[in-house]
Amino acid sequence: MKKYLKGAITAGAAGIILAGGMASPASAAIKGPFYVTGPGPGKCHEITIEFYTPGSAQHSRIERMTKCGTGKTVRNYNSNHTKWRIIGNRVYRI
Repeated sequence: MKKYLKGAITAGAAGIILAGGMASPASAAIKGPFYVTGPGPGKCHEITIEFYTPGSAQHSRIERMTKCGTGKTVRNYNSNHTKWRIIGNRVYRI
């Protein structure tokens, strides 16, 4: 009787774990670094990024990154949206 009960509990726990794994959808969220490089002395480089999900009622998210001078700026954006695109890319003098 003990073996039967132990086997039933183990099978039940395994079923719950498997069902939980199947119920959670694969995450398509955007994660990762975005870079903007400086154009040189006396200038700035600005990039505007839009995060969006096609066909969704959720509003898109707009982020701006700017780097003046030389070097590069790195930002890690996390978004629940599934796609991103650059909607603005400009260099200007300061």
